[in-house]
Amino acid sequence: MKKLFLLLLLSTVTTLTNAAIVVITVTNNQFTPANVTVSVGDVVRFSFQAGFHNAISTGVANAVPSGAAAINSGSPSGTNPRTYDYTVTTAGNYKYYCEVHADPGSFTGMVATFTATSTLPVLLKDFSIAANAEKKPSITWSTVTEQNVADFTIRRSSDGFKFQDIGKVAA
Repeated sequence: MKKLFLLLLLSTVTTLTNAAIVVITVTNNQFTPANVTVSVGDVVRFSFQAGFHNAISTGVANAVPSGAAAINSGSPSGTNPRTYDYTVTTAGNYKYYCEVHADPGSFTGMVATFTATSTLPVLLKDFSIAANAEKKPSITWSTVTEQNVADFTIRRSSDGFKFQDIGKVAA
């Protein structure tokens, strides 16, 4: 049961930020913004407002980081408004373009990029649990970094399925 208690502390860090939806408007032969920084886990939403466009990454050298899915909103379409959501799973630089209005070989014309970063909110250094003088668990830990973290929630469970918050420690 103590091991389960341990895992719960690690899995219940409350962060101040959540995955975001970053909107890129597609209209007037441009992507706006044309360059943006997002985080792994964010959704890049292409919002097609006017014109005959799409957003793809195929045909461009090193268009997406290794392991990331290609960006592909489908064939160019003038049916607007419409959206295409791309979930960012890998950190790195992403390049995409409109198939009708760009040259993927030279990456000119209606082209754009985004950079995805992957910062873990907490980097744990040490963690221990031991019985104190009253034979109750005493938990100690230290961190290397805490970014966008408000607090740590400590929970307990007697069955591994239902959990009760029993404490909160400021980050």
